[in-house]
Amino acid sequence: MTWCKAGRDLTDNVWRLRTLLSNAVDRLLRSESLVKMVLPILQRPSPTLIEPGLYLGTIAHAESREIMAKLNIKHTLSVTSARHRPTIPAGINNKWICLKDRQCEKIITYFPDACDFIEKALARQDEIKGNSDLEVQHLQQQPPAVLIHCIMGASRSVTLVIAYLMWKHKITLQEACNFIGSKCFIYPNSGFYMQLRIWEKSVLSGADMGSGVREIII
Repeated sequence: MTWCKAGRDLTDNVWRLRTLLSNAVDRLLRSESLVKMVLPILQRPSPTLIEPGLYLGTIAHAESREIMAKLNIKHTLSVTSARHRPTIPAGINNKWICLKDRQCEKIITYFPDACDFIEKALARQDEIKGNSDLEVQHLQQQPPAVLIHCIMGASRSVTLVIAYLMWKHKITLQEACNFIGSKCFIYPNSGFYMQLRIWEKSVLSGADMGSGVREIII
């Protein structure tokens, strides 16, 4: 009798747990805030153009030969975990940063290299604009572009693009967020946002790119 009762109690508890989990998942899926977060991401058939030659997107965009060819993307900056390292089409110059979307990750340590990579990739744009012969050659094709991406294109890659715009144009974090946010959905995690605050102080003070990095490491 005791074993039977224990078995019934265990079954009841498992059933209650399943019901609780089911209800929680149902509420989550029906959450208006979640829908507002996910839909803009799922409805991005192609990367978002942030500035001439600079695109922000997802891992699906980075792995698409069609998108790479259509937008003439020749450089990609990937920031994903090792488990989700992208398979970039052949012929693309790729820089991969192994980083998870966690608040504790020190993404600021990659800001200088990321800015340098993007700047060098976009330098080709300026070269073409300053050369009339090259401009004629590219009338029927977009100049080489660079794509910055993570998995969903909302946190890690957005953080790197924000850092680049702040450094490039010497603008505030809020200005960079407003600019990119007007074009697509952005959602850097709170840890990344705090590090962008540190980067902001470094950028606006005119300090070298490594000063913000040293501050957070120390």
